[in-house]
Amino acid sequence: MKKITLLFCSCALAVIAAGCKMDVPDVIDASGDENLAGEVVTVGDATSPYSKLFVLNEGKWGENNATLDFFRFSNGKYVRDAFSQQNPTIPMGLGDTGNCLAFYYNTGWALMNGSNLVEIFNPKDEKHIQTLSIPSPRMIMFDYELGYAYITSYGDAKYDSANPEAGKKEGTLYKIGQVGDKIDIIDEVKVGYQPEGVAICGDKIFVANSGGYVAGYDNRVTVLNRETMDYVTDIEVAPNLKYVISDGVSNLWVSTSGDYWSIHSGLYRIDPLSLSVTAPSGDVADIRCAAIGYDPNDRNIYVIGTDDEWSWDGSKQHYNLYKMSINGSSVTKIPFSVNPDAENMKMPSGIMRNAVTRDLYITDAGDYLSPGSVYSFNYDLTKTNWHAEAGVGASHPAIYIEY
Repeated sequence: MKKITLLFCSCALAVIAAGCKMDVPDVIDASGDENLAGEVVTVGDATSPYSKLFVLNEGKWGENNATLDFFRFSNGKYVRDAFSQQNPTIPMGLGDTGNCLAFYYNTGWALMNGSNLVEIFNPKDEKHIQTLSIPSPRMIMFDYELGYAYITSYGDAKYDSANPEAGKKEGTLYKIGQVGDKIDIIDEVKVGYQPEGVAICGDKIFVANSGGYVAGYDNRVTVLNRETMDYVTDIEVAPNLKYVISDGVSNLWVSTSGDYWSIHSGLYRIDPLSLSVTAPSGDVADIRCAAIGYDPNDRNIYVIGTDDEWSWDGSKQHYNLYKMSINGSSVTKIPFSVNPDAENMKMPSGIMRNAVTRDLYITDAGDYLSPGSVYSFNYDLTKTNWHAEAGVGASHPAIYIEY
């Protein structure tokens, strides 16, 4: 199964909408995690504006062993399973199958696909704030201007090879906001089959539908009105769409996982005004995506992929890091083989870039049965800054900036 992790950025456009912004909580007893046991992996940078690098480990489906780790920049300590340590009275811990991790000011949001819930926690001390009941949540996007969260959901669709109709159920996009003193669902709308990524650009919301439970997959990006959530149109792109991101300038980028047999994974570009689709030209068209991230500071897209995703050397693929300018005019390709630590990764599943140090954080999910890893590399992979053992299915890195 391919895993793709993104950094999100939205095109800003003033839109007036009714409703209250989500409250940003004050410090909620933000003490007590300084003494958690951890592995000191490097000397942290005390002057860094970042507080922690979190890693959401998916765990094995059905085993309820998803965990949340963090690396503290100030002292270089990597702490495993921090959520369960800080919340011992929650009987099932974080939940089953972590699918996405993101931050909205001083709240962390972990989407637990197998447990049908969203865990909202305090990233200052990893303590529970509240949960939302969302069926099979997949991805999240925050509208910082209007103060809402948008979460994609598979709903009650099921994969059943004996009953293909079980997967032909539309997914849902949930709009989350402040309701009294709680965060709750305030609106919802049906989208395509098995929706994944969601992005905001201008006055529109874009949802990438995968159709992962449907024969032939789904190939549509559903477009909604940002203010009303009314349906605008569907854009046909490619089968089995995964993520959609805005580059904050002039384009949306959509990744497809392909059909794993005859149609490659790759990237497509959408003009958010004309809603037209183009495949990137030149070398960019040949990128085979295994993980993707966007850094709005240097305006480059970072992709982990292979020269040919169907070409295996024994039981191993040889990965590359691609750095692509958002206008698609230049691509730098760096083979993982420049560093033995990178080359030895089994399943690079998530990537994130530190905008200050230019370091890259890459997770290795391994076999999704035993503990995975997280690595800190310099910008061109030639140096390993630090490495730590993570939880099962290490997949989703996210940097937290304390407010």
